[in-house]
Amino acid sequence: ITQPQRDQHKINVEEEIIKQNRFEKEWKIKTNIAKFAIINIGFYKAPTIVINNTPIPYTNDTKLLGLHITRHNFYVKQVESNTNRARAELKKLNRFRLLKTKLKVRLYKALILPLLTYPIIPLNIISDTQLKKLQVIQNQAVRWISNERWPIICPIELRQQELKIEPMRQRIARLAEGAWTQIAEENSHFHQENSLIDMINPHPWYPSSLARALI
Repeated sequence: ITQPQRDQHKINVEEEIIKQNRFEKEWKIKTNIAKFAIINIGFYKAPTIVINNTPIPYTNDTKLLGLHITRHNFYVKQVESNTNRARAELKKLNRFRLLKTKLKVRLYKALILPLLTYPIIPLNIISDTQLKKLQVIQNQAVRWISNERWPIICPIELRQQELKIEPMRQRIARLAEGAWTQIAEENSHFHQENSLIDMINPHPWYPSSLARALI
C-alpha cells in the first residue's frame, strides 16, 4: 500500500469516528473513546489516528456485536465461534430425537441455523474451506432430523431437498443479497453519506460482500 493510500485510510477512519461523535452528540450519548478499536490491514506502519487531540492505538483483534475481527481476516474466528455454539446447541437437541420431523426442522431453523449464519453480510465473503465447516454442522443436523445413523445411504443433498433446507452456500448468498437490497432501497441519509466515501479497493483479506452479492 502506497503512502497516498495510507493517508486516505487515515482520513476515512477519522471522518467515520467524527461522524459517530456527531451522531452520539445529537442523541445525547456520551462518546467513549476507549471503546474505539482500529485494526490496520495490509501494512504494519500505519499513520497515527488522532481524535480530539487523543491518539487512538491500533489493535490486532477486536469484537463487535458478536463479530470477531482480526488483522488478517475475520471469518476464521467467526466461523469457529459459530460452529462451536451451533454444535453445542445441537447436542442439547439430541434428547428430542423422537419428535416428529416437522418439529425437529422447526427446532433446527429456530435454534441452530441463526447461530451458523450470523452475521450474514460478512459471512458472504468466507472461503470455501470455512463454508464447508458450517455445512458440516448443518449436515449433522439434517441427519439428526432424519434419524439417520451410520451407515448412511441417502445423499445429504437429497435429504436437504426433502426437508426444504437450503445448502449453506445458497442460504448465505440469498440472505446477503436481500440485506444489501434492503439497505439500497431504504436510501437513508447514512447510506447516502457512506456511498460518497472515496473507498480504496478492498484488500484481498477482506473482499467486498456487496460485490459478491451482486454476482
